[in-house]
Amino acid sequence: MKASIQTAREDFPITERVTYLASCGSSPLPKRVAEASKAYYDNRMVGDRLDLDTVFKKGKSEAAKLINAREDEIAFVKGTTEGINTVASMMDYRPGDNIVLADVEFTSNVYPWMRAAKHENLELRVVKSRNDGIWPEDYEKLVNDHTRVVAISDVQMANGFKCDLKEISRIAHSHGAYLAVDVIQSAGTMQVDSRNPEFDFMVAGSHKWLLGPSGMGFLFVRRDLIERFEPVFIGPWQEDFVYSAPIDFTFRPYKLSTTARRFELGGHPNIPGVIGFVEALTYINEIGKENIERKNMKLFELVIENIERQGLSIPDWATQPGYRSSYIGYKSSQGVREVKEKAEKNGVVIAPSRTILGDRVRIAPHFFCSEEEVVRAVEVLGQIERGVQITPAVA
Repeated sequence: MKASIQTAREDFPITERVTYLASCGSSPLPKRVAEASKAYYDNRMVGDRLDLDTVFKKGKSEAAKLINAREDEIAFVKGTTEGINTVASMMDYRPGDNIVLADVEFTSNVYPWMRAAKHENLELRVVKSRNDGIWPEDYEKLVNDHTRVVAISDVQMANGFKCDLKEISRIAHSHGAYLAVDVIQSAGTMQVDSRNPEFDFMVAGSHKWLLGPSGMGFLFVRRDLIERFEPVFIGPWQEDFVYSAPIDFTFRPYKLSTTARRFELGGHPNIPGVIGFVEALTYINEIGKENIERKNMKLFELVIENIERQGLSIPDWATQPGYRSSYIGYKSSQGVREVKEKAEKNGVVIAPSRTILGDRVRIAPHFFCSEEEVVRAVEVLGQIERGVQITPAVA
């Protein structure tokens, strides 16, 4: 049966136990995703073969549909960190180049660029966060004609701040710089369009809002850039071939695929991971990214409304639609670990974070959450922060 937003809650067994508000950290799996990966192992036990060509083609078609891209612009990777490292290590740097990123970025989008700057003798220019966000005018001051890459996350891990990606894209491209974007905190929960603004590189792991297995993700490389770059790590699976036909492993010069497949590093693929990820992408596309965004924005509004009612501290941008994502990180008056433990004892799962912005309690509902449980969860968090007795849930 085709998935729908109306019946989605039934697809997540976790909803029978807890209120899960931590998809910004790691999401629960829909039943059909877990079952798809398990079926691979069941079939492999008895020697059944799988048509990998069909699986990969479907997966790249679903990923392309999700972000408005072409199938040949999609590579499967082992997650965000691998995808960013692939881009950072293969970049065509020039003497005197610089890389621009922000101090609030998650380390997966920092360390690869730090290493590139160190080994290529580049300047690393750091945008300082202000008022719990990062702003185009600060990028304008640092990006120049020697900027090779602007590396940025669409949504910041620390607190859910959504960047003004259109303006930052304009700034980068006006100076001839590449735009490399981590969309792990937006793909699967909000609409992401590879053409609006124009992305050069985009990467996302599957284990958060995309509802897929750990150790999987996708890398998008714009079509006209694909053959310009050669990855540092190369293996036979990065050539053009079909799994169902005999593969030429003779001693010969390598010839990388003319599609984004050339960026699929390593040897034999993680087949059960690919299968689970393909099922997750299919599930999301069946429900519809517009439907998911609409539901998640409604849940976010409920979160903000009730956070303010509980007197919790949120940044000013959270009341401005242009900077909202699907989640918010608020400043806790207690230790975030303590809040997490107390919340879980009361059936609420949240995601703490620690960054340059300090400790935050992140509230991240996904579309399988109900409005009623989100309201009660924020009430529980408010009572924890005030140190008062927690009101029991109504059966």
